[in-house]
Amino acid sequence: MTILARREFVATIVTLAGTALPFGIGGSDDDQDAGPDDRLDDADAELTGVVDRIERDLAVVLLEREEETVAQRLVQLDRLPASARDDGAVLSVRLSDGDIERLRHDAAATRRRREAARERLNELAEDAS
Repeated sequence: MTILARREFVATIVTLAGTALPFGIGGSDDDQDAGPDDRLDDADAELTGVVDRIERDLAVVLLEREEETVAQRLVQLDRLPASARDDGAVLSVRLSDGDIERLRHDAAATRRRREAARERLNELAEDAS
């Protein structure tokens, strides 16, 4: 089984089973407990979210506080703003009782992060020359 086939299999199982992972699917009525690796110390928060990857109809969103990843959530793709349905998109995330209440695309922050990443890659390429 190839890696892509495995990812599709896992995404299908998660979609069919609800949540069998140690973190919840954003916005559902299911328990949003992200397990022992979830370092959110309050249930109501304004955080930065970054779309880590998209697999089928789910997005893995990393939740950050002060540029440190503190948790992750699975979010149905149709809940993301259309402009944020891309790896690396930066979101403003509002949590209420641990559940994702609001997602807003931060286009300016997305552009800044992508430019910074390009600059780092260019510096690494120059150093390797």
